[in-house]
Amino acid sequence: MVLRHAVGPMLEILCKAANDGRIIFVLSGPAGAGKSTVGRRLASLDVRIALNVSCTTRAPREGERAGADYHFLHQSDFDGLVQRCEMLESAEVHRHSYGTRVSDVLGIFAECRDALLEIDVQGGAAVRSKYPRTVLIFVVAPSFSESRKRLIARGSEDREEVTRRINRAREEMLEAKNYDYIVVNAEVESAVAEVQCIITAERARMTRQRYRALVEEMRAGAEPQKGDEPSG
Repeated sequence: MVLRHAVGPMLEILCKAANDGRIIFVLSGPAGAGKSTVGRRLASLDVRIALNVSCTTRAPREGERAGADYHFLHQSDFDGLVQRCEMLESAEVHRHSYGTRVSDVLGIFAECRDALLEIDVQGGAAVRSKYPRTVLIFVVAPSFSESRKRLIARGSEDREEVTRRINRAREEMLEAKNYDYIVVNAEVESAVAEVQCIITAERARMTRQRYRALVEEMRAGAEPQKGDEPSG
Protein backbone atom coordinates (compact mmCIF):
# COMPACT_ATOMS: atom_id res chain seq x y z
CA MET A 1 0.00 0.00 0.00
CA VAL A 2 1.26 3.46 -0.89
CA LEU A 3 -0.18 6.30 1.19
CA ARG A 4 -0.38 9.78 -0.29
CA HIS A 5 -1.51 13.00 1.30
CA ALA A 6 -0.77 16.71 1.03
CA VAL A 7 -2.09 20.09 2.11
CA GLY A 8 -3.67 22.86 0.08
CA PRO A 9 -6.15 25.76 0.12
CA MET A 10 -9.21 23.49 0.30
CA LEU A 11 -7.75 21.74 3.33
CA GLU A 12 -7.20 25.10 5.03
CA ILE A 13 -10.91 25.87 4.50
CA LEU A 14 -11.80 22.46 5.93
CA CYS A 15 -9.71 22.97 9.06
CA LYS A 16 -11.54 26.21 9.83
CA ALA A 17 -14.67 24.10 10.23
CA ALA A 18 -13.18 22.74 13.45
CA ASN A 19 -13.91 26.15 14.97
CA ASP A 20 -17.60 25.53 14.24
CA GLY A 21 -17.51 22.26 16.17
CA ARG A 22 -17.71 19.92 13.19
CA ILE A 23 -16.30 16.44 13.81
CA ILE A 24 -14.98 13.75 11.46
CA PHE A 25 -15.74 10.25 12.72
CA VAL A 26 -13.64 7.51 11.10
CA LEU A 27 -14.79 3.89 10.99
CA SER A 28 -12.00 1.44 10.23
CA GLY A 29 -11.56 -2.27 10.66
CA PRO A 30 -10.57 -5.47 8.89
CA ALA A 31 -12.62 -7.11 6.17
CA GLY A 32 -15.63 -8.95 7.55
CA ALA A 33 -15.98 -6.66 10.57
CA GLY A 34 -19.27 -5.27 9.28
CA LYS A 35 -18.19 -1.63 9.41
CA SER A 36 -20.11 -0.75 6.23
CA THR A 37 -23.34 -2.09 7.72
CA VAL A 38 -22.70 -0.21 10.97
CA GLY A 39 -21.91 3.01 9.09
CA ARG A 40 -25.05 2.90 6.95
CA ARG A 41 -27.22 2.16 9.96
CA LEU A 42 -25.70 5.04 11.92
CA ALA A 43 -26.31 7.49 9.08
CA SER A 44 -29.95 6.39 8.84
CA LEU A 45 -30.54 6.98 12.55
CA ASP A 46 -28.69 10.26 13.15
CA VAL A 47 -29.71 13.26 11.04
CA ARG A 48 -26.68 15.16 12.38
CA ILE A 49 -24.19 12.87 10.64
CA ALA A 50 -23.65 11.91 7.00
CA LEU A 51 -21.77 8.94 5.58
CA ASN A 52 -19.19 10.17 3.09
CA VAL A 53 -18.89 8.42 -0.28
CA SER A 54 -15.26 7.61 -1.07
CA CYS A 55 -13.59 7.73 -4.48
CA THR A 56 -11.94 4.81 -6.25
CA THR A 57 -10.44 3.99 -9.62
CA ARG A 58 -11.48 0.33 -9.58
CA ALA A 59 -14.41 -0.92 -11.59
CA PRO A 60 -17.82 -1.23 -9.88
CA ARG A 61 -18.64 -4.64 -8.45
CA GLU A 62 -21.98 -6.26 -9.14
CA GLY A 63 -24.73 -4.35 -7.38
CA GLU A 64 -22.63 -1.28 -6.59
CA ARG A 65 -24.07 2.12 -7.51
CA ALA A 66 -22.02 5.12 -8.58
CA GLY A 67 -22.44 7.99 -6.14
CA ALA A 68 -23.95 5.73 -3.49
CA ASP A 69 -21.30 3.09 -2.85
CA TYR A 70 -18.34 4.90 -4.42
CA HIS A 71 -17.49 7.72 -6.78
CA PHE A 72 -15.90 5.73 -9.61
CA LEU A 73 -13.20 7.86 -11.25
CA HIS A 74 -10.73 7.47 -14.09
CA GLN A 75 -7.14 7.30 -12.89
CA SER A 76 -6.26 10.59 -14.58
CA ASP A 77 -9.11 12.39 -12.80
CA PHE A 78 -8.10 10.89 -9.47
CA ASP A 79 -4.47 11.86 -9.97
CA GLY A 80 -5.55 15.41 -10.80
CA LEU A 81 -7.37 15.68 -7.46
CA VAL A 82 -4.24 14.49 -5.65
CA GLN A 83 -1.98 16.91 -7.52
CA ARG A 84 -4.28 19.83 -6.70
CA CYS A 85 -4.28 18.78 -3.03
CA GLU A 86 -8.04 18.22 -3.12
CA MET A 87 -7.87 14.85 -1.37
CA LEU A 88 -8.09 14.66 2.40
CA GLU A 89 -6.44 11.25 2.19
CA SER A 90 -5.63 8.86 -0.62
CA ALA A 91 -3.94 5.51 -0.99
CA GLU A 92 -3.08 2.90 -3.59
CA VAL A 93 -4.43 -0.54 -2.71
CA HIS A 94 -3.83 -3.55 -4.97
CA ARG A 95 -3.17 -1.33 -8.01
CA HIS A 96 -6.30 0.77 -7.47
CA SER A 97 -6.56 4.23 -5.90
CA TYR A 98 -8.93 5.14 -3.09
CA GLY A 99 -9.48 8.48 -1.40
CA THR A 100 -11.66 11.07 0.31
CA ARG A 101 -12.33 14.35 -1.47
CA VAL A 102 -12.09 17.49 0.65
CA SER A 103 -15.04 18.95 -1.27
CA ASP A 104 -17.28 16.05 -0.21
CA VAL A 105 -16.50 16.57 3.48
CA LEU A 106 -16.98 20.32 3.11
CA GLY A 107 -20.38 19.63 1.58
CA ILE A 108 -21.37 17.60 4.64
CA PHE A 109 -20.14 20.34 6.98
CA ALA A 110 -22.08 22.95 4.99
CA GLU A 111 -25.24 21.05 5.96
CA CYS A 112 -24.24 21.49 9.65
CA ARG A 113 -23.61 17.78 9.98
CA ASP A 114 -20.63 15.74 11.14
CA ALA A 115 -18.86 13.51 8.62
CA LEU A 116 -18.61 9.73 8.90
CA LEU A 117 -15.74 8.22 6.90
CA GLU A 118 -15.34 4.50 6.30
CA ILE A 119 -11.64 4.21 5.43
CA ASP A 120 -8.63 2.04 6.30
CA VAL A 121 -6.21 2.61 9.15
CA GLN A 122 -3.66 4.49 7.03
CA GLY A 123 -6.37 6.81 5.80
CA GLY A 124 -7.57 7.37 9.35
CA ALA A 125 -4.08 8.38 10.45
CA ALA A 126 -3.78 10.78 7.51
CA VAL A 127 -7.12 12.45 8.27
CA ARG A 128 -6.25 12.91 11.94
CA SER A 129 -2.89 14.47 11.02
CA LYS A 130 -4.73 17.17 9.07
CA TYR A 131 -8.00 17.67 10.92
CA PRO A 132 -7.79 17.98 14.73
CA ARG A 133 -11.38 16.98 15.51
CA THR A 134 -11.09 13.46 14.14
CA VAL A 135 -12.38 10.54 16.21
CA LEU A 136 -11.03 7.10 15.26
CA ILE A 137 -13.28 4.07 15.85
CA PHE A 138 -12.04 0.55 15.10
CA VAL A 139 -14.73 -2.06 14.36
CA VAL A 140 -13.94 -5.79 14.64
CA ALA A 141 -15.82 -9.06 14.36
CA PRO A 142 -15.90 -11.31 17.46
CA SER A 143 -13.25 -13.59 15.88
CA PHE A 144 -11.28 -14.20 12.70
CA SER A 145 -13.43 -17.28 12.01
CA GLU A 146 -16.52 -15.05 12.11
CA SER A 147 -14.84 -12.59 9.73
CA ARG A 148 -14.10 -15.44 7.32
CA LYS A 149 -17.71 -16.68 7.53
CA ARG A 150 -19.05 -13.20 6.78
CA LEU A 151 -16.71 -12.76 3.80
CA ILE A 152 -17.71 -16.13 2.33
CA ALA A 153 -21.43 -15.34 2.85
CA ARG A 154 -20.95 -12.01 1.06
CA GLY A 155 -19.96 -13.92 -2.07
CA SER A 156 -18.00 -11.09 -3.68
CA GLU A 157 -14.57 -12.73 -3.25
CA ASP A 158 -13.23 -16.20 -4.07
CA ARG A 159 -11.60 -18.40 -1.41
CA GLU A 160 -8.11 -17.17 -2.24
CA GLU A 161 -9.19 -13.54 -1.86
CA VAL A 162 -10.95 -14.34 1.42
CA THR A 163 -7.73 -15.89 2.78
CA ARG A 164 -5.71 -12.86 1.65
CA ARG A 165 -8.16 -10.50 3.36
CA ILE A 166 -8.07 -12.47 6.61
CA ASN A 167 -4.27 -12.36 6.60
CA ARG A 168 -4.47 -8.61 6.01
CA ALA A 169 -6.97 -8.37 8.88
CA ARG A 170 -4.37 -9.78 11.27
CA GLU A 171 -1.98 -7.00 10.25
CA GLU A 172 -4.66 -4.33 10.61
CA MET A 173 -5.47 -5.50 14.13
CA LEU A 174 -2.01 -4.31 15.17
CA GLU A 175 -3.08 -0.76 14.25
CA ALA A 176 -6.08 -0.82 16.60
CA LYS A 177 -3.86 0.48 19.42
CA ASN A 178 -3.70 3.85 17.63
CA TYR A 179 -7.49 4.26 17.66
CA ASP A 180 -9.61 6.03 20.26
CA TYR A 181 -12.27 3.32 20.53
CA ILE A 182 -12.74 -0.33 19.61
CA VAL A 183 -16.21 -1.79 18.99
CA VAL A 184 -16.82 -5.53 18.73
CA ASN A 185 -19.55 -6.10 16.17
CA ALA A 186 -21.13 -9.34 17.36
CA GLU A 187 -24.62 -8.00 16.63
CA VAL A 188 -25.25 -4.99 14.41
CA GLU A 189 -27.78 -3.10 16.52
CA SER A 190 -25.65 -3.43 19.65
CA ALA A 191 -22.56 -2.23 17.78
CA VAL A 192 -24.51 0.71 16.34
CA ALA A 193 -25.78 1.66 19.80
CA GLU A 194 -22.21 1.59 21.13
CA VAL A 195 -20.96 3.87 18.38
CA GLN A 196 -23.92 6.20 18.98
CA CYS A 197 -22.78 6.53 22.61
CA ILE A 198 -19.28 7.41 21.41
CA ILE A 199 -20.63 10.07 19.06
CA THR A 200 -22.81 11.59 21.78
CA ALA A 201 -19.87 11.75 24.19
CA GLU A 202 -17.54 13.29 21.62
CA ARG A 203 -20.06 15.98 20.72
CA ALA A 204 -20.21 16.93 24.40
CA ARG A 205 -16.42 16.95 24.81
CA MET A 206 -15.00 20.22 26.07
CA THR A 207 -12.78 21.88 23.47
CA ARG A 208 -11.09 25.27 23.49
CA GLN A 209 -13.68 26.60 21.03
CA ARG A 210 -16.54 25.20 23.10
CA TYR A 211 -15.05 26.65 26.29
CA ARG A 212 -14.59 30.09 24.73
CA ALA A 213 -18.18 30.09 23.47
CA LEU A 214 -19.40 29.09 26.93
CA VAL A 215 -17.38 31.84 28.62
CA GLU A 216 -18.63 34.46 26.17
CA GLU A 217 -22.21 33.33 26.74
CA MET A 218 -21.77 33.57 30.51
CA ARG A 219 -20.19 37.03 30.22
CA ALA A 220 -23.04 38.24 28.05
CA GLY A 221 -25.53 36.92 30.55
CA ALA A 222 -23.75 38.64 33.43
CA GLU A 223 -23.91 42.08 31.84
CA PRO A 224 -26.76 44.30 33.08
CA GLN A 225 -29.62 44.39 30.63
CA LYS A 226 -31.75 47.40 29.86
CA GLY A 227 -34.36 47.77 32.60
CA ASP A 228 -32.29 45.78 35.09
CA GLU A 229 -30.73 48.87 36.72
CA PRO A 230 -32.05 49.56 40.21
CA SER A 231 -34.40 52.50 40.38
CA GLY A 232 -33.36 55.37 42.61
